[in-house]
Amino acid sequence: MGKITKSRRPVVAKTGVKPGGLNEPPPVFASNSRFPPHAEIILNSIAEGVFTVDLDWRVTFFNRAAEEITGIPAVNALGRPCCEVFRANVCESACVLRQTLDKGKPVVNQTIAILTADGREIPISVSTALLKDEAGAIIGGVETFRDLTLVEELRREIHRQYRLGDIISKSPRMQELFGILPEITRSNSTVMIQGDSGTGKELVARALHSLSGRASKPFVAVNCGALPDALLESELFGHVAGAFTDARRDRLGRFALAEGGTLFLDEIGDISPALRCGCSGSWKSGPTCRWDLTGSSRPMCAS
Repeated sequence: MGKITKSRRPVVAKTGVKPGGLNEPPPVFASNSRFPPHAEIILNSIAEGVFTVDLDWRVTFFNRAAEEITGIPAVNALGRPCCEVFRANVCESACVLRQTLDKGKPVVNQTIAILTADGREIPISVSTALLKDEAGAIIGGVETFRDLTLVEELRREIHRQYRLGDIISKSPRMQELFGILPEITRSNSTVMIQGDSGTGKELVARALHSLSGRASKPFVAVNCGALPDALLESELFGHVAGAFTDARRDRLGRFALAEGGTLFLDEIGDISPALRCGCSGSWKSGPTCRWDLTGSSRPMCAS
């Protein structure tokens, strides 16, 4: 095998034009790092921001993407503490790069926020690793980061278009429902939600609650199909001590606990006609419900 020689001279095509075109001289990058020139050229060609720090937390390398994301020229970042350059929301309390240098473990894709040169706060995803020399000694840390601004804008757009409360859907029928629900919340009328088990009736009820003027008050859900009539009546209306066996003290029912808020009676179709009449009778006068505690003639009311 012939002897291979290494050369630091740039590769020149036979035409005399250097790679990159137009006979321009190789670019010069600001850096205090120990990277060889070709490594810096590669790092300045990638889309992710890359910077390195020494053991005193001063920036030793700042690539072109880092300049574009932060709006800070590399010559202004080099030699400065990284916290002054990035002004991230975790710099003082939970610096990601410090975690790596302290524990020796890399951090991958952690989302933080930084301030750009013009004072805008932008979300970025960062990954960190130890920076070592040829002998394996730790000489600092390296962090890569990418701008998540577009991702967050898309997320917010999806949230606006396809989400209502905890319901997310692109279905045209559900989009129609999303348009109707805010109109319903303007009324204090009782709302009946129909649907098979597991289709999300409670999610719709919670969405109505969160969109209404009652959002700051309790949302109380009762699965009517899970309790026999005798227990359900006590659960809904409450009872006084001695109303039945083991009723040792007065207890408020779900109607009273939902005062000022929303009461969701799930699977109400499963209860007996007699109890259903009792429930409907309590709210027949409108949004104000009236009923008697079990075992007592004392009237109760709630809105």
